[in-house]
Amino acid sequence: MADDQLTTEELYGKFDPPASPPMPLTYEETPVIEPPIQPGPMVPKSGRFGHTIATIVFFILLFAFGIWLSTFLRQYTQTSLPASNAPTPTQSALPLVSPTVTPPLSGWKTYTVAGASYQLPQDMLAPICDGASCVSEGTYLPGGTRFTVATHNNARQFTIGAVIVDAGGREFTTTETTVAGRRAFAYDGQFSGTTTGGYRFSQMRGVMIILDDTQTLELNHFTPTGVSADFVSDEAVFDEILKTLTLASAQQ
Repeated sequence: MADDQLTTEELYGKFDPPASPPMPLTYEETPVIEPPIQPGPMVPKSGRFGHTIATIVFFILLFAFGIWLSTFLRQYTQTSLPASNAPTPTQSALPLVSPTVTPPLSGWKTYTVAGASYQLPQDMLAPICDGASCVSEGTYLPGGTRFTVATHNNARQFTIGAVIVDAGGREFTTTETTVAGRRAFAYDGQFSGTTTGGYRFSQMRGVMIILDDTQTLELNHFTPTGVSADFVSDEAVFDEILKTLTLASAQQ
C-alpha cells in the first residue's frame, strides 16, 4: 500500500519558485468625500428695504440739521453786532396845522312854504311848481335826484299811525320819528312808482311832518325813472336840508 500513496508533487504538481520577487499589491485611494456646504441664511428683502429707508431718513435729518445750524449761526451773527452800528431814525417835529372848517350851510338860500322855511345850496335852482295847482314844487339836488316839497290836508290819518303810499297805491316802508320838534313819519321805497306830481321814480325817501290837526308838510327826494343819479350823495344833502327846516310855531 505504500506503493499506492501519492506524493505532493504528484498530487499538486511540481512547484517552481518565481524567478523574481512578486510585485507588491497596489490599492486605489478612496477619495475623501467632504460634506456639502450649507448656504447661509437668506436676507429678507424687507430688511434691505428698511435699511434703504433708514439711510434716506438719516440724510434728510442731516440736511435739516445743516439748515437749522446755518440759520442759528446767521441769527447769532446778526444779534452779536454792536447796537451802535444800527442807524437810529430821527423824527422831526411837524408843525400842527389847524384845518380850515367851512360851514356846511355857507351861502345857502332860504325858501318858505306853508309857513315853514328851509334852505338849499346856492348852486341849486329855485323850486318851481309841479303843476297848475302847485300842490308841490321841486328842483334837483347836486347828485341828480329830484327834491320835492308839498303840503297836504291829511293830518287826521296820522293820529293813530300812517301807511304812506305813492300815487298808484304802493306802500312805502314807514317809521315814526321827529323833525324840527314835530311828530313826523319817515318813509322810503325802492320800487317803480309815481309821485302825486306825476313823476315816475325808481327810488324815493322822504318825511311827512304833522303841522297841525289838518295839515302836513312833505319833503322828499327821488331818482326819476330813466335818469342816472347819485342817490347816496344826495342823501347827505337831503339830511342837511332837513336840519335847516324851521316851522312857523318855532318862529313866534
